[in-house]
Amino acid sequence: MTADTPDVEPDDVKSDEVAPAAKDEEGLDQIGFTDQPSESTGASAPMISVHDLTKRTGENHAYRDVSFTARAGELVVLAGPEGTGKTMLLLGILGRMTFDAGGGHVAGFELPRRARRVREHSAVANVDALTALDNSMTVRQHLAERIIMNRPWYLPVASRRAVDRAMDEYLDIAAHLGDRFDALSPAAMERLGLAERPDLELRPDAYIDELNDLQRLTVEIVLACISKTEIVGVDDVDLLRTQKDRLWAWLLLLQLSSLRQDFSVPTTTLIATCQETTELQQLLDAFADEADDFAPVQQVLLPGKET
Repeated sequence: MTADTPDVEPDDVKSDEVAPAAKDEEGLDQIGFTDQPSESTGASAPMISVHDLTKRTGENHAYRDVSFTARAGELVVLAGPEGTGKTMLLLGILGRMTFDAGGGHVAGFELPRRARRVREHSAVANVDALTALDNSMTVRQHLAERIIMNRPWYLPVASRRAVDRAMDEYLDIAAHLGDRFDALSPAAMERLGLAERPDLELRPDAYIDELNDLQRLTVEIVLACISKTEIVGVDDVDLLRTQKDRLWAWLLLLQLSSLRQDFSVPTTTLIATCQETTELQQLLDAFADEADDFAPVQQVLLPGKET
């Protein structure tokens, strides 16, 4: 990223009219896919199916013999101590890093043979080497830049309406989490240790270094969602410094698929990494009787690093 402001197109300039490949004027839809999944991706087919994934690092393994299957709409949690290869595994599943053994199908495409197609159907957030936010840019500039990245090369602009729509997705998430807080009973609030609404108020012209940890993570997730891909990977959820921020982050991930339905996107399958799932389990217990809009959760436990 650079500090240069991405081009923002005024609303009255309808450059998409000369771009039949684009699916809407906001440019938020997936575009340019000329290849189709080789396997069925219907309702009965898993969105992710991997077997025996193994990555070696020198004489040891970053991860070894990882297998799981996930349906569309699930939240898969890759949990393990520091140094167990969670980030490498996440990137391997989403076609962004090689592995040494094993394979599978993701979004209907074979891994590792068709990793590029897997990348086109997935997005990642909170991975420093790939998605680090630029402190010298505003939130609005980040949104415009990501929209441009998801448009054809011949449309290197982002309309104000498209940026506003992406900002609305952030605000919708913030409002929904606030509503969840308001609906908590005093007993649940005490059990979860939550005394106030999540601090997600955000100005579009705010610079990244002005944001708190939860705001930054939420911006990263919204940026990943701009591409409207079927799969979103979020790294290191539990590195947020406070327990309440971790609770809000997990609540967001549990409800992201249902939230995105308001923006006409595919059912979202999520993969998140963490060292511990304490806050996630607390949320599942607290909302056991009112979690109809929660994603089904599958935990994949990674063993400690070999010695």
